[in-house]
Amino acid sequence: MKEKIKIILSFLIFLFLFPYIVTVFMQGTSVSGEDAGEQATETTAQAADGETEAEREKMISILAKEININSEEEAIKAQAVIVRQNYAYAVEKGEEPEEGLSVQEMMSLFGEKNFSASYQILADCMDATKNVSVTYGDDVVLLPYHAVSAGKTRAANEANQNTAFPYLVSVDSSFDIPSGNYLKVTYFEKTEFLAQLEQIFQGVTFSEEDIPAQITIDGRDDASYVTSVTAGGVTISGEDFRERLGLNSSCFSIAEADGKIRVVTKGLGHGFGLSQWGANELAKEGKSYLQILKYYFPNIEITE
Repeated sequence: MKEKIKIILSFLIFLFLFPYIVTVFMQGTSVSGEDAGEQATETTAQAADGETEAEREKMISILAKEININSEEEAIKAQAVIVRQNYAYAVEKGEEPEEGLSVQEMMSLFGEKNFSASYQILADCMDATKNVSVTYGDDVVLLPYHAVSAGKTRAANEANQNTAFPYLVSVDSSFDIPSGNYLKVTYFEKTEFLAQLEQIFQGVTFSEEDIPAQITIDGRDDASYVTSVTAGGVTISGEDFRERLGLNSSCFSIAEADGKIRVVTKGLGHGFGLSQWGANELAKEGKSYLQILKYYFPNIEITE
């Protein structure tokens, strides 16, 4: 009888301690993939008012895609405001917000060992800026950004976009000049370049003789970006031309050198709004994320 009582008591003790044993065991195992994403978000603050947790996590994933995790914290915060602002803008316009990175893509980008810490940095920056709103007049605005400017950012009215984005003005961004992406020289073989031109300017016939002379740069804006290009009576925008040729920016010049076509570009990206390189340099100088945003978007209204 005593032996039966001992067995029953031992069984009851085991049942009582089983959840604790399982918990201790599980805490000793490593996590990865989706589990790592869930673990990272558990330690962060709740979503902003009126913002679901799913939306918050979506915006963190977009932020991970848009900015280098090694950037200064204030630069990341400035980008976080842009992410939330552009997300709200897309929703208001009935458009699909930008896609972010999946947990697996973030783990690949940050490295498995650094994933949790990197995710936490992004989450903290999103949470720290959750009460910031940006407007122009009574309108919710889109805040464009690019990697590196050509030394100045672009004004929308010089690119025939003044109706939609009148708040985008040109500001000095000479902090971008030391960037490794500030200047790029690309060489094209003549046959390759001509084939590209014939695809860009449909129906236009080109000659191998003095190719640059057959392309007319119609004008440049105040930041030196090409506004439009014409060949054989066909005109396209500078941005379209640079995208079709795969150039770093539409601040470019074309010349013939050593039997090839040489294209020199300045900057990386479209040149409108915030320069990420410049924002990071301003953060290094001690500027806050609000000061950075006001520098690149001087006409917007920011409320906290």
